Amino acid sequence: MVSASTVQPKGHVEHTVGSLRGDGRGWALVAIALGWLLILGTRITIPVLLPGIKTTFAIDNATAGFTITVIWTVYGLSQFPAGLPSNRIGDRKVLIASLVVMTVSVGALAVVSCVRCILER
Repeated sequence: MVSASTVQPKGHVEHTVGSLRGDGRGWALVAIALGWLLILGTRITIPVLLPGIKTTFAIDNATAGFTITVIWTVYGLSQFPAGLPSNRIGDRKVLIASLVVMTVSVGALAVVSCVRCILER
């Protein structure tokens, strides 16, 4: 049995969502969520794609393992000093810069993979 106090009225949900969109906060929330999706998604997706990457680039397990280790090490090392530029230039600019770097990295990986496939034909 559901009590009346646990059911959220439609107006309460609209008020909550409306307050997230106010003063430009909705766009900031979307940008942050998208940033985390790209950052976490890339770190989680690359190991899943590793068998295909190993085949495409003809690398052995040691090289593939080293690559994943570098990805996680760079992520870990970037966490500590990220607070300093965040305090100096702002959280949004640091997040945007990290998104740009991640996008360029993933784009470069895709381009190299496509070029290699074309050259092998």
